[in-house]
Amino acid sequence: MKNRSLSAVPTVMALAWRTDKRRLMIGGGLVLLGVLAQPGVALGIRALTNRALAGEPTSTLVVLAFVVAGCLVGQLMLSHFGHLWYFELGEQVETELNLMVARAIHRNQPLDAIERPEVADGIDLARADVARIRTTVEATILLTTVALQLLFTCILLASVSWWLLLLPLAALAPVAMTSSAEAPLQQAREDSAVHARRIRQTRDSLTLPDQVKETRLGHADRRLIGIHDHAQRDYAHGMRRGYLSYTLRRGLGQLPFAAALVASIAWSAHLAVQGQTTIGDVVMILALTTQVGGQVANAVGQLNTVTTASAGLQRILTLANSRPPSRGTHQPPSVLAQGIELDHLGYTYPGATTPALRDLTLRIPAGTALAVVGENGAGKSTLIQILQGLYRPTRGRILIDETDLAEISPDAWHARSAALFQDFTHFDFTAQQCIGVGDIDQIDNPAAVTTAAERAGALPLITAIGGLRTVLGNRLQPGRELSGGQWQAIGLARALMHDQPLLLTLDEPGHSLDPEAEIAMVEAYERAARDYAHRAGAIAIYVTHRLSSVRQADIVVVLRDGHIEAVGSHDELLAQGGYYKELYTMQADAYSRGNDE
Repeated sequence: MKNRSLSAVPTVMALAWRTDKRRLMIGGGLVLLGVLAQPGVALGIRALTNRALAGEPTSTLVVLAFVVAGCLVGQLMLSHFGHLWYFELGEQVETELNLMVARAIHRNQPLDAIERPEVADGIDLARADVARIRTTVEATILLTTVALQLLFTCILLASVSWWLLLLPLAALAPVAMTSSAEAPLQQAREDSAVHARRIRQTRDSLTLPDQVKETRLGHADRRLIGIHDHAQRDYAHGMRRGYLSYTLRRGLGQLPFAAALVASIAWSAHLAVQGQTTIGDVVMILALTTQVGGQVANAVGQLNTVTTASAGLQRILTLANSRPPSRGTHQPPSVLAQGIELDHLGYTYPGATTPALRDLTLRIPAGTALAVVGENGAGKSTLIQILQGLYRPTRGRILIDETDLAEISPDAWHARSAALFQDFTHFDFTAQQCIGVGDIDQIDNPAAVTTAAERAGALPLITAIGGLRTVLGNRLQPGRELSGGQWQAIGLARALMHDQPLLLTLDEPGHSLDPEAEIAMVEAYERAARDYAHRAGAIAIYVTHRLSSVRQADIVVVLRDGHIEAVGSHDELLAQGGYYKELYTMQADAYSRGNDE
């Protein structure tokens, strides 16, 4: 298999160069000067010592002393200043890599593919890899400069005696032993994981707002504190053994290097006594021996960072370079003339053996208000995802004015579709942004956002919270928190940002609303649906399991176990009897009993 241990370096550095070449050059140059200043200190001390012993003029010694001091200052400060330059560059590279992952998800992967466990795991790993790869810019700069630093050090050691080159080799022993010492420490972490998890759980129960209220009402705080303390003691006991073994192994690993260190100093002193080298050389060797161990360990550590990043980068590049499925190129009609037809439509989720939808055949005329009803798990939301072009049918097809939806550009179809899903997103932005994101081209247009809010019946809410500039939610910054029904009103306004959609869907709007709020939302939706139907022949689909709210629909489709059980108007289906009437009667009786109570 091809060695990819350094494969991240050219890709990440090329990305850093394109992002900000000036910052990269300045940061790398400062770090290089800083790390080369370290052996420069040793070289300057040698010259200063030899010149002092030779009785050189004071002025010469002062100049050399300033050179050594300058190297010391450079060693301490230049690397730090360099870090300030390339740290922000690492953040910019991280942003670019996150965008690469996001583009790959939206460009190359249909929604049902993203939901596959193996793809979802790959995306999670890629997102985690991005954070690690961010340090590759720093690690590559440091690895390059430390390698030059180590080369400079080896040249200085060899200038005294070739035998001194054994010192950097001996410095590998502590590094190797450190890697070995990690094993018992990692094992201790794994063995103590159950205690760490219990610590987190009890800490959450004692500190998180959504859990504190139940903890306080149940007077469980003392019991939880006791459990936390007991788990903390068990965790500390288990980790103590791991750290003891880790410390012992690291200590043993230092012995070969310590022996080589003593031997190098003794050998240098012997050469000086024999007149084969100078006292300045001995002083230089004393300075270098304190640096070699850190240089080798630093180089190996940065190499490990780059190697780890390379493995992660391969996952990101594999995701980014994955071939997208074939995509249609046709444009949807400007106005829906005939309607939408389901032609033996079927869908099976990835990895599932039972179809979620089976052999659905249905013609929906343009301008129709369609209600899709059925119990939980009947396939209602799956059907909506397919109609919106988010899932691709595994059998059959969908015709839009006799054009297969698979032949229509997904982006173009999404631009002509609008939906409020059951699990809609709460964006913690301003009210204008929360609504305007439904049509990103109009997000900065207050008039368009206001029109959408008016369509959704959300203008009184916008006025009550202080206008479109009011921040909603508290996750990103202090803002105005809304109730579930208020968030749904914002979500509906977002769905109605499209000025002329061909398909409008409302998925289970009443799951967090009281009956009055649900009626108000449905009425706003129906007004918008009629307007869209008049202007573009749009089809409005209302998905619900509450049958009392579908009376105004032109067509009611009853789904049961993934297939169409019945089709007709509300009155027609009641007259037919069967499954729809059973559901309606059962819900009506339950509602009546609830009112009586």
